Amino acid sequence: MNPALKPMDATSFRALVERLVADLKVPGAMVVIRSPQGTIDAAVGTTDLAARTPPDATTHFRIASNT
Repeated sequence: MNPALKPMDATSFRALVERLVADLKVPGAMVVIRSPQGTIDAAVGTTDLAARTPPDATTHFRIASNT
């Protein structure tokens, strides 16, 4: 493993994603990291501002533009 990469546990990863979602003022996010050491994911925030539906691993997010 590259010594510059530090292992991260699921709890720390989720806390980081929650902080970024709050700092960036986005409604919700689903973030996945896959590596030879395993997969770690975090679903935070909401998929619907009115219903406050939390995202999960099967949630599809609409992306307006990514160019």
